Amino acid sequence: MKRDIKRIPAPADTLEWIVAALWLLLWIFMIASALMFPGKIPIHYDALGEPDRYANFLESMIVPALASLVNVLLIYLARFLGREGTYSSQVTRDTIKILTIGVNVLILFMAFALVWTSL
Repeated sequence: MKRDIKRIPAPADTLEWIVAALWLLLWIFMIASALMFPGKIPIHYDALGEPDRYANFLESMIVPALASLVNVLLIYLARFLGREGTYSSQVTRDTIKILTIGVNVLILFMAFALVWTSL
């Protein structure tokens, strides 16, 4: 007995636009904070909450830059991985899209926290 598997429609394009808008907002926020940059910002804290590692602005932008690169890579994989028309390729693309959204939420949260604590 063979049944067709119905695909649940997901607003993937809408989610991609939301993620892209959040990335743009993140970069605008970071560039705006660079104008008020004091010279060094704490990037690591000890158990008592005292900063024990400082970084200049360029060092603190490495993580968001790498996160942007990972985001582009995941979106590329989601769009072009697998052959068209096969169920497994669609599952692979959907899985990568879900991972992309999850990774983006985590990275955006960490990047906003980094910039927010530097103000």
